[in-house]
Amino acid sequence: MSADTKKLFMAFCMDCDRKETEYAAKAAELHKKYDSTCKQMGIEGKKIKSELAALLSDLPDIFSKIAKSTGSLQEAVTFYGNFVNFIMKRISTTN
Repeated sequence: MSADTKKLFMAFCMDCDRKETEYAAKAAELHKKYDSTCKQMGIEGKKIKSELAALLSDLPDIFSKIAKSTGSLQEAVTFYGNFVNFIMKRISTTN
């Protein structure tokens, strides 16, 4: 093997080592992000499909809470309806 070939081979090996280090760091970063996202969603992340399906059972309770909290919006809904009716009457009388 000539000296130039050895230099190219060594440069190639160093480049491979650098890329391996970069890829390992990126993999670790993505693994942390994956774990963080799983924790945020309230799952372990081992059997994603079944864990997410299990979360579906919580939806009726969540929707019930949302529905109950919308009762306090009735006054705003009534006000908006009256406002729209008032504006529409004004528009129809000016045309």
